[in-house]
Amino acid sequence: GNLVTAVYACVDPDARRVSLANAGHPRPLLLASGGRSASEAGERGAALGLLPDERYAATDLSLAPGDRLVLYSDGLVEAKAPDGALFDVQRLRGALTSRAALPAEAWADHVLEEVTRWIGKPDLTLDDDLTLVVLDMPAGDAGAS
Repeated sequence: GNLVTAVYACVDPDARRVSLANAGHPRPLLLASGGRSASEAGERGAALGLLPDERYAATDLSLAPGDRLVLYSDGLVEAKAPDGALFDVQRLRGALTSRAALPAEAWADHVLEEVTRWIGKPDLTLDDDLTLVVLDMPAGDAGAS
């Protein structure tokens, strides 16, 4: 059967905080300012409805100026090359760290171009949904872009 996954992110730009709850979705990636490494953020619970008594704990993150938080669906990291190889989280991390200086929208466009090249099709035709949300914490005064 089909499962429904979700990630909930409540952003408080003034406090530079994000609260995450995850129901079977890929864990968001957090790129610290400076862009050298990306770590998975938050805990991952079961998919929605899979366990009737599942409780989804929130994880609170403090974001520093220049941090980037990336939320994405499994369709992104499960995109298949013609030989069947997955785009996978390591490739997404590589794209995140190698192009960290790009603004959020340009970085997202870059990732979608990389996935399009990976699957070997002229357009982004996938077997699964693809969602990509990028949050940059501005380097100046509090407030997200």
